Amino acid sequence: GVPSDELPTKPPPSQAYMRDVMQLAEGIAIRPEEQEVYELILRDHQCCCSPETGCLWHPGHSCPALQRLPEETASGAMRFCTRWSCLFQRDCFPTRHLTIHRAGDGRCGASFDQRFFFAGKKCA
Repeated sequence: GVPSDELPTKPPPSQAYMRDVMQLAEGIAIRPEEQEVYELILRDHQCCCSPETGCLWHPGHSCPALQRLPEETASGAMRFCTRWSCLFQRDCFPTRHLTIHRAGDGRCGASFDQRFFFAGKKCA
């Protein structure tokens, strides 16, 4: 087993803290060691999810709409830009804050690794 002095000592965050402070849906669980990372990222990012992109950290405090761009990345992946609304736009879809998702549907990574952050720009 693991020696007792190597076990985590920080208690897991309460459901009220998860809901009210971190704005994560009930049933979404984070490990105590992830809490500080989430708190730091949530200062200036929002976890936004869509079936097209999964859950990614987006700058700001609201989830944008994403518009599919005609060109692909070098690896063949779709590229997207952000916009305020999809009104009168083709190939555009809204993202939603993680709170609409249920446990098991995914979440943004508890890491500063760039693969967990939206890398696109605002649409022209």
